[in-house]
Amino acid sequence: MKKFILLFIAGLTSLYAAKLPEHEIRPNVSGVHFDSGYGINHGYTYGFDFANKINEKSMLNISLKRGTFDYENDLGSTFINIFGVNGEYYFYEKDNIQSYITAGISYFDINNKIGTVDDMTGFNYGLGLKYLINEDAGLFGEVKHHTTFKSDENQYVYTFGVLIPFGYEQAAEPQSPVLVQEAPVVEEPKEEFVFLDDDKDGVINELDKCPNTDLRYEVDEEGCKIYYTLLVNFEFDSAILTDDSYPIIEKFALFMDESKKIKVEVQGHTDSRGSDQYNQSLSDRRAKSVYDALLEKGVDKNRVKHAGYGESRLLVQEDGTEVTYSQNRRVEAVVLKDK
Repeated sequence: MKKFILLFIAGLTSLYAAKLPEHEIRPNVSGVHFDSGYGINHGYTYGFDFANKINEKSMLNISLKRGTFDYENDLGSTFINIFGVNGEYYFYEKDNIQSYITAGISYFDINNKIGTVDDMTGFNYGLGLKYLINEDAGLFGEVKHHTTFKSDENQYVYTFGVLIPFGYEQAAEPQSPVLVQEAPVVEEPKEEFVFLDDDKDGVINELDKCPNTDLRYEVDEEGCKIYYTLLVNFEFDSAILTDDSYPIIEKFALFMDESKKIKVEVQGHTDSRGSDQYNQSLSDRRAKSVYDALLEKGVDKNRVKHAGYGESRLLVQEDGTEVTYSQNRRVEAVVLKDK
């Protein structure tokens, strides 16, 4: 029978494992069923387990349980401490359910020995089941068979308790730079499509959603200029950088330092209020403010140009509200072709 159980457990290990925390505390209550003839009635213990993750499939569990048990024939009672060191192998997970096999060494410390009753050291093995309420709590149950080294004595321990996990591995969050869109790797246009690419930007007419793109600018797979929105906002009728602008410019400078081959044009824009001549001058000064700040952060001046476009390129249709005006008061960076 024991061989069958061990073979069954070994077969289960071929299945996949569950997600495990780094550490786990398990307060619990156990029912202990002693082998007939040993002289101790069945009873209950209270205790806790401490489990530590070994790898993605297994944990090491150290347990301590303590309870008071009556001797048969009204011979009194005794405290029993049960110590255990077990390995746990997790072989199944579905939704909030996890299953595992467990095996290890156990020691029964009997405080008041009567007759032939003695401390017991032996091997144990069994099965466990967990229900995860969330990443902070759960429930579990175990059934273990304990057998001693010196004789064929068998005890069965049924455990139920609470899970308190710590240190689930968090998924790394992608770090997005202050960019609307990453610059794609631009391939040279294939010769067989050149005759279909009227604006010579490397994207054939059938796919080009932005025809007649200025050849100075790098384009995406749809033939449109690649913008890097710095989200640098300006007060009305001002080209002075606000306090909120400096962290954004610093992040963009770091991006430029990491992307050694990229060259950009810093483009200043205004809303529609004011004359064309005045707005052109204001947009030039806004672009120059960001340009100067990038140079102060160490960006090579040979990789950055600046230009103002006045009110000629409104980002949103203005409806007379400050919200739409503020969206058009912006500075953008457009990737230039590296010639």
